[in-house]
Formats: sequence, C-alpha cells, structure tokens
Amino acid sequence: GERKFVLFRLFDRLLDRLTSGYMVIVCFLIKIRYIVLLIFCGLLAATYWIFTITPSRFVPEEDKGVCLVMYNLKPGTAIRRTSQLRKKLEKIILAVPGVENMIAVDGYNLLSQTMDSSAGTGFISFKHWNDRTDTAQSGASIIKNINMQAAKFSDARIAAFNVPGIPGLGNVGGFDFRLQDYLAGDINTFVGYADKLIVKADKDPRIATAYTSYAPNYPMLAIDIDRKKVNSLGVDMAELFATMQTYSGSFYVNDFSKYGKVFRVFVQADKQFRSDPSDISKLFVRNKNSDMVPLNALVTVNFMTAPQDLPHYNLYRAITINGSAAPGYSSGQAMAAMEELAEEILPDDGSFGYDWSGMSYQEKLAGNTKILVFGFAIIVVYLVLCAQYESWILPIMILVSVPLVMLGALTLQNIAGLDNNLFAQVGLVLLIGLSCKNAILIVEVAKEQRESGVPIIESALNAAKLRFRAIMMTILSFVFGVIPLAVASGAGAMTMRSIGTIVLGGMVAATFISTMLVPVIFVLLESLRERFINIEEVVKKRELL
Repeated sequence: GERKFVLFRLFDRLLDRLTSGYMVIVCFLIKIRYIVLLIFCGLLAATYWIFTITPSRFVPEEDKGVCLVMYNLKPGTAIRRTSQLRKKLEKIILAVPGVENMIAVDGYNLLSQTMDSSAGTGFISFKHWNDRTDTAQSGASIIKNINMQAAKFSDARIAAFNVPGIPGLGNVGGFDFRLQDYLAGDINTFVGYADKLIVKADKDPRIATAYTSYAPNYPMLAIDIDRKKVNSLGVDMAELFATMQTYSGSFYVNDFSKYGKVFRVFVQADKQFRSDPSDISKLFVRNKNSDMVPLNALVTVNFMTAPQDLPHYNLYRAITINGSAAPGYSSGQAMAAMEELAEEILPDDGSFGYDWSGMSYQEKLAGNTKILVFGFAIIVVYLVLCAQYESWILPIMILVSVPLVMLGALTLQNIAGLDNNLFAQVGLVLLIGLSCKNAILIVEVAKEQRESGVPIIESALNAAKLRFRAIMMTILSFVFGVIPLAVASGAGAMTMRSIGTIVLGGMVAATFISTMLVPVIFVLLESLRERFINIEEVVKKRELL
C-alpha cells in the first residue's frame, strides 16, 4: 500500500509507545485497585482542601490602563491650598514609571460624590500595555508605587485605587465597606470607631490600603434666628431666608437666549461682600411696614464644626471605608480581614455594625452560591447520564474524573498566583463537561464489551487502549488552544488568564490522572453493580438483539 509521510510515521510510532506505556500503567493500577481506591479518596480530600485555601474574588483585578487618586486635606481647607497640593502630587505621580498623564478635579470628592474644597480627585492614565512589559510597570505595581510616594505627604490623606472591575458597581476598585450606626448616636463616637478600624486595617498584612474621606469636623457657621424678634418686628421668615440666600448663596432669576442657547441668570453678592461672617450685619430685610430691619438684630452667627453630609446605607447612618488587598492576597481575604477587625473593635451591644456595597456585596453574594452552582451542575450531568445509560452506577464511573480535574485546575491556578473568581468558576463548570466527555469514551466501550460477554478487566483494558488515541488528540488540541489564554497580556489579560489557566490545569490533570483512574474505577464499580444484577441475562438479551 501507499506509504505514509515520514512525520506521520514518526507520530504513529510515538503514539504506539505512549499507548504501550499507558497500558502497562493501567494494568498495574487495576492489580492494586483497592490501594488506588484509597489514593482516590485522598485525592478527593486534597480537592476539598485546595478549594478552601484558594483565594476568592468576584472578578479579577484588571490593568485597565487607568487608575484614580483621592486627596484630602484638613476639613474646610481652601480650594487654593488644595490646588497647591495637587500640583505637588501631580509632579510626583508623573515621575512614576509607567504613568503617562494625569487630570485632576479640585474640590470634588469622588468617594462621597460631594463638592468639597478640601478634597480632589485625580484620573491617571498609564502608558500603552506594549510599552509596559516589565512587571514593575503593571497596573497593580504603579498603584502601589503611587501610594508609597503619597505617604510622604504628612499634611494630607492620599490614596490611589484601581477603577471598578465592573463599571457601575462602586466608584473605585477594591472593597467597599460600610460601617453603620444603628442607633444614630454621637457622630464623634461613630467616627472614632471608623478611625480605629482604619488604623488596624493599615497594620494588617492582608490589606494594602484602607481609606475614608469622611470627617465630622468641617468648620461651619450656625445662624440662630430669634423668632420672637422676627415676629415682633413684622419680618416675614420667607423674606429673611431669601435675603440670606440671595446675598450669601445664589438665587435663580430667569433665563435668557443668546447665540441660539439658553443661559440661566443667578443673583449673588460679589465675593468681597460675602467673605466674612460680619458681612451679614450689612444686610437688611424689609418688614410688613416697608421698614428696613438689619439682619444682625434678628440672627446670631456662631462658629461650629459638623459633618458636611450624613450619608446613609440601608436606612442607617454609614461611613464608607474603601481599600484594596495587599499583593499576594485576594479581595476575599481582605474582606475577611475587615470583618474580623470590625468584630474586634465594635461594641457587643448591637449599636454598630457593618455591611458591604458595590462589587464587594456581589462577591459576598456569589461566594455563598458557587458551591450550589457546582453541585447543581454535577447533579444535572449525573441525571442526564442516568437517563442515557439507564443505570445509577455507570454515571458514577464517569463523574469520578470531575474532582480530579478540579484538583489539577485549582493547583495550577494557585501556582500561577491567580484566584478563584467568576471567570475561573466558569472554567470549572466547563471542565465538568470536558472531563465527563473523555470518561464517556472509555466507559461506553467498556460497557458494550462487558455486555458482549468480555470479562470486566479485559473490557476495561480494551476500552482504555481503543480510546487512548481519541482522548489524547482531544486533550492536546484543547490544551494547545487555551495556552494563549493562559499567557495573555495587555487589556483584559487577567480575565483571559483566569479562565485559560484553570482549563489548562484541568486538562493536564485529565491527561495524567483521569485517563488512568477511570478504567480502575470501572472495574471496581462494575464488579459492585454485578452483585445486584445478573450479567448473563444482559448478555443473552444483547445476543438476541
């Protein structure tokens, strides 16, 4: 006949040698099958253990080419002083390797989404991923470097954060912790607990940064109105408030059109006439008799400190603490650290508590359901196989490869320094189907041969030898297909690595463990099954068909 191409001949020889070696190993494992069963139970325990130690995260921290920086001075600091801080900070940040540009908005607090003269928000863009091949210029490294440089400013609180992994879930990346005051008690006591929690968090090795922009001591002016005087002098309260608003604040009058656009008109005193509290004494309000009454006869101005806002979360007064996990730790571990510290610091009387928001809330929610998802996926596959083979035991022979594949998947995930995130869990569900497909190739042939009268061990060996080539071709093609995902770089790299690495590890485990154990498990379970059925009747029925 026609001779094969030389490469095909070499490939066939190599595959024949691999098949021979594979059969030798399978024969040996079948001989010591009860020891193999004990080893299998140990591998199941190892799978459970690696599930518990693998760090968890909702979605991976991506290098999106941008990050955010928040800077706060003492409450009430003038916007001019904030701008001076921003200019110094800008010079330092632009000198960080990997940073390309920075745009900042003075007077806007992104975390609380309020206008604050003592705060500011910066948007930092990185150089292109192709120009940041060094790991020292990765997104996480740049953010860490910025936080280290920002620690030099003793008169300001500065923290850099990644952007949210999912747009819309929070204002910044990292965790979103909400400390809650259930009784709405003294605000200074509440803030004191928040400060203690942040100090403890900064010392915890699992947490890189913990930051809050909330402060209870903004300098303010409290205007006390003598309502008895207001009534006795015939002054209308609405007129009094309108006067103070118009001069000290602003008052909307009307609109006018120009250049094809509509502009709004506001009336307000010029800044030199509203820069000092004593300027209120220069204002007058008209009473019902059309007499002009000085405002300083009706109101008293007092200096005080108070919070600029009183945010609430789930109807309770709350302080937001944002932060991020330290290198080598996942967001799940950082969240667990925050919960431990909160339980340690907060009183036991139930007056204070905590909750999660944004992506952290979704992570807590997903963490409680992932075991159910895996369990449901395995149950569905099991029931489908039961219907396919009309047996309760045969599907177990197929599903025994699933935990071993997951063991290999999570092992490689840990070696690569990745975590068990949403995309990794998608990969695990994918591996359930892939591992079952390879096991079916062996079990189905072994079952047919056994029902044809071939002894159990011989049918298992024949099936393993017959299907080895098909299984290896499937696994190798899939492995080479996911390698680009496992070594991805650039935009979205962590997402691709998460799913690529876990699938790669699972398929490698399927190659070296599952293909060898499935024939052994078939021999054990088929021997058990035939204790309850008469295999000779099954063989006779098959011969009649």
